[in-house]
Amino acid sequence: MTARHLLQLGLGCGVAVLAWAGPSGAATRVDGVVPGVYGRVSDWGEQAPPVLNEQPVLVRKTAGQVGEPIYLNVPAAERRHWAQHCVRHRACATPVYFVDAQRWARLQTLRGEQAAPAAELTSPAAAE
Repeated sequence: MTARHLLQLGLGCGVAVLAWAGPSGAATRVDGVVPGVYGRVSDWGEQAPPVLNEQPVLVRKTAGQVGEPIYLNVPAAERRHWAQHCVRHRACATPVYFVDAQRWARLQTLRGEQAAPAAELTSPAAAE
């Protein structure tokens, strides 16, 4: 392996460690919407990312005004049973669009863009 490959491997491992070992309730920002990397998409450029649902999903309506929808990249099982998993993402009372990460990656490849949106990952400890 070259030094460049070792550096890339080390950076990738570091991101994974930060995502899983972060302090309870803390969020980590990771560049790019990548299949298998889950969390909140907070910066996607000029055009919103492709989504899997036409209307935002809202689990719990609260008194007062409903906020702006957020974009999340979550596993398929969490999407299917969103009411059971929204607490982990602190999004039960927030309208949610689910990002189609695979379609987003294809679009980025077609556009040839290097810069991709940032995703905020919530550590598993935050759900406890």
